[in-house]
Amino acid sequence: MQWALQSNLPFALSTDAVTFAALALDSPDVTGGLVEAIVEGKIELVGGTYASINGLLAGGEANLRNRWLGASTFMRLACSPAITHWLRHYDVWPQGPQLLRSCGIEGVVLVTGRTRTNPVTPLMDDAVFSWVGADGTKITTIARSKTAGVLPMQVQEALERAVQTADGGSSAIVATWVPTMLDERAAGARETVAQAIHDATRAHDLARDCATLPRTILQLSAKCIEADPSALPDTEFTADSTWHGQLLGINGDRILRACTRLERSLLDIEALASLQPFLGKRDDTGSYPHWELGEAWRGLLTAQHQEVREREHNFAGIAIADVTRAQSLVDEVRRRLEAKLTRRVPGDKNGSVVLNSLGWERQVPLDGGRTATVPAMGWLALPDESVESLENAQNARLRLAPEDDELVVAAAGLRVKIHRKRGVITQVFSEDFPQGMLAPKQELLAFELRNDDGVERFEDFVEVRSDIYGIKIDRHGKRGKLDLRLEIRENPSRIVVHAAARDLPRPGCRPEVDDDYGDRSSGTYTRDAFGMRLVAKLGAAPQRIVDTPYHVDAIDPRKAHTLRYTGTSGKVEEKILAPFTAASFVDLVEPQTGRGLLYMHDGGQGFVAEREGARAILSMWDVGGAWIDTFESTFALMPHGPLTHEQRARLASEHRSPLQALRGRHGDGQLPDRFGALKVEGEHAVLTALFREDERVAELLTGDTTYRDDDDTDHGGPWVARLVEIDGVRTAVRIAFPCPVDRVTKGSPLGEVEFELDRDRSARNAYLLELGPREVATIRFRYSR
Repeated sequence: MQWALQSNLPFALSTDAVTFAALALDSPDVTGGLVEAIVEGKIELVGGTYASINGLLAGGEANLRNRWLGASTFMRLACSPAITHWLRHYDVWPQGPQLLRSCGIEGVVLVTGRTRTNPVTPLMDDAVFSWVGADGTKITTIARSKTAGVLPMQVQEALERAVQTADGGSSAIVATWVPTMLDERAAGARETVAQAIHDATRAHDLARDCATLPRTILQLSAKCIEADPSALPDTEFTADSTWHGQLLGINGDRILRACTRLERSLLDIEALASLQPFLGKRDDTGSYPHWELGEAWRGLLTAQHQEVREREHNFAGIAIADVTRAQSLVDEVRRRLEAKLTRRVPGDKNGSVVLNSLGWERQVPLDGGRTATVPAMGWLALPDESVESLENAQNARLRLAPEDDELVVAAAGLRVKIHRKRGVITQVFSEDFPQGMLAPKQELLAFELRNDDGVERFEDFVEVRSDIYGIKIDRHGKRGKLDLRLEIRENPSRIVVHAAARDLPRPGCRPEVDDDYGDRSSGTYTRDAFGMRLVAKLGAAPQRIVDTPYHVDAIDPRKAHTLRYTGTSGKVEEKILAPFTAASFVDLVEPQTGRGLLYMHDGGQGFVAEREGARAILSMWDVGGAWIDTFESTFALMPHGPLTHEQRARLASEHRSPLQALRGRHGDGQLPDRFGALKVEGEHAVLTALFREDERVAELLTGDTTYRDDDDTDHGGPWVARLVEIDGVRTAVRIAFPCPVDRVTKGSPLGEVEFELDRDRSARNAYLLELGPREVATIRFRYSR
């Protein structure tokens, strides 16, 4: 810091709130000097997130909470939020520009660190370009070029090249990442780097002669990027642009899956807590659980920290502890709210209450083929339906018909053939696939793991058992065992699979010999993975539709990615062909008809494209690290006809957030038997979150005191609803509230108000909003007293 101040050059500090808070506790004197320099404008804060997470591998809501938690924390600690984001890792995804701009970020520096899990940043012809998001939002971006993203020892050469670039009329930006090496053993290297940069800058006297190189600095901020984004070359990063290697599979994906489940639990419990104002008078357990949910979100973001993911073998305990504590807080809040709800709704101990934590109405199956409708983000009391009867009605009753070596299961509009001796699905018939959706050699539940002994498919010994509600399959290999349970669900018809593996043999590195895309490369090795093939009879080129945070689109992954790192026996190269990432589902679609197979998962985001479909990477081995020999997951396979992206997103959310049935009590009957906290009407839009801000973010970051309420004893801010347009079309939306509300506004996630929504004169307590294509909108409101 002292060297940066003495050099009189524009420097920036890239950090997150977790690190900055730790520095404040450990070295308050250093932090005080740093804050003073930031306030005086001598050093600019960049980054500004709560934790340095990889946005592609986190949910959309986690991305936004990470931003405003970071901004509010830095306002308290350093009196300044960040307006520039320096991506230390390859943190790009289709909706990135929109989310960053909505959180006050004006510029991005895409100069990543060189780590074994980081994709290589593309080498751009010009250092400055416009990163274009899925909704058309542009953000000025600095990326690796011959002058930007250079090593500290190359600054002298980059400066000389920048002079020529500036003389030619192009952007002359020298950007280098200067790591903070605090280890005393690295003191020599630190001094060498500092001296190299110091000598280079003195030779060009940048601090004095800014007119010569107006765009050349060591580290830059958005204030230094004055070019009009519309005049810059455009660059898009699609869903299949990036492959994060072993980040998607270290430790059996257990941390990635745990974080995914925790985020869904948080969103569900926030939806339940949004019912709090309607459950009666406040008491000691009646206020909104700001503290518990705030701590749980911070625990989730810390567990997703890039430094933890980067060194997961060493730091896995940190993430596991954070997730465990956060989940325990969520479970405690859930217990309190569920107890209060069942105490107030009409019913008795022989009945039940069904909760729906998603933003649309859903059907709950009842005995006898009947269904009932549960309101969006609300409850439905069923005094005559027990929890046991609802659970039994959840799975369709199976009709079993043994046929030679196969077992035919018929239920819920599906007929499924299971090979008795191998424990795989050989055919699926449905209304959309009356002739069957699998070709003769195609199979579902085709698990395999490649190791030094060959390919392990867990078919040495197979036992298939059945009852009227499901199929149990035990598959043994030479080493290891797979336990599967298949259930067929209705509304919509789908196969739900609970998979658990034990004693998985560790994969080995082997020569690459099978290459579906004809990009064979001799001499390389691949560290293979425990995976499962997804296939369907959809023609030679099925379309693959996947989701990333707040975005759904078709992809065409045909790239090959090679990762190089050092293992236990020297350097190892891993070549992965046609990989891609999917946040919650992969849909294999026949382009001509729109029918296909939808695979919905619970957190394993790594996939590899194959000619007939895709392969889900369920667990990977990080060479040189520990091999986790257990695996557990629940996924769903759904044959379908034409679907919209909105329907796919809703189905995937329903898979992760099933309806919850609570045992009834002798309630006091003061609440209605059915109620919903919010209703969104309109095609293509999805309500993804409903919560109450646990702090006055708008007042803290923008000075907006609109929602301040001095009589509010629990110090809550406004209620926030997040709406997302999924299908890429402009759409009109009506938001209906169950009671009168005050000042319904649309604004940024940080609290900046854009405009107030118009009231719908034709409906009571309803407001109108128009969403642009793929827009993520933040709506704030307060209930009238």
